[in-house]
Amino acid sequence: MAIVSPDGAINACYLLGQEWEAKGLDLCFGHINDDGAVALDKERLASIRRLNVWNKPFCARCFCQWHCAGGCHVNHTPPNSAGDYDRLCLQTRTIALRNILKAMGRQDLIRELLREPEAMERAVRQVSDTLVDLEERS
Repeated sequence: MAIVSPDGAINACYLLGQEWEAKGLDLCFGHINDDGAVALDKERLASIRRLNVWNKPFCARCFCQWHCAGGCHVNHTPPNSAGDYDRLCLQTRTIALRNILKAMGRQDLIRELLREPEAMERAVRQVSDTLVDLEERS
């Protein structure tokens, strides 16, 4: 995705530049000149492309990593310890869990999770969702 601002800057985010800078990010990777010529900074674009779920260790053991792709790079800055999910993570994990159970035809489990908040909390706050870690906990 590319956003072109009124001054011709080509950005990888629709938020204001001040918001990125506050998080130590520079998401501008080019400019459209007055004559319409496009100038791209290929190194900066490559750097922005590395802001993805493959380079977010926090997301490595979450079953939603391919759904949310690590979330917004500016506003979604979770802590670095696995399982210490923020509000956006918990919302995404809850919705994805419901969708998986629905696709499996397990509306009974959805209803059970909704009736038992403690069970829902345990389900969406798992430190790791990987099978390797599940085997170690068993």
